[in-house]
Amino acid sequence: MMIPDIQNPMNCLKQLPEIDCVVIGVNAESTLHRCLTSILECRYPRRFLNIIYVDGGSHDGSISIAESLPGIRTVRLDPEFPSPGLGRNAGWKAGSVPFESFFGPIMDLSSTASRFDNSKRRYARPCTRA
Repeated sequence: MMIPDIQNPMNCLKQLPEIDCVVIGVNAESTLHRCLTSILECRYPRRFLNIIYVDGGSHDGSISIAESLPGIRTVRLDPEFPSPGLGRNAGWKAGSVPFESFFGPIMDLSSTASRFDNSKRRYARPCTRA
């Protein structure tokens, strides 16, 4: 797998990898829309982002919010005992590319310094899909 050459900005755009962005949540109605739209609006090219919302059995409007946004894939879980690990595992299995990023529903990329951009790329690590 080729890691983009971040020293050469012109080559970097040609080499950007796809990233699976997995948001996990349960009853996250109050924060989920902002979280998902901040990923949709981040500076990383949209065509390289696969956004997956994994719902751990919500009883509020979380699923409706995720399904109302374009380009968000929703995975529904209904476990007896919801946990972040179940959501992360389901999101990882639903993904398809070597780079994975996990988010909680309170994450808002527009208000943090941890945006997807070329200056942060050196921290990305591929995961192995069996």
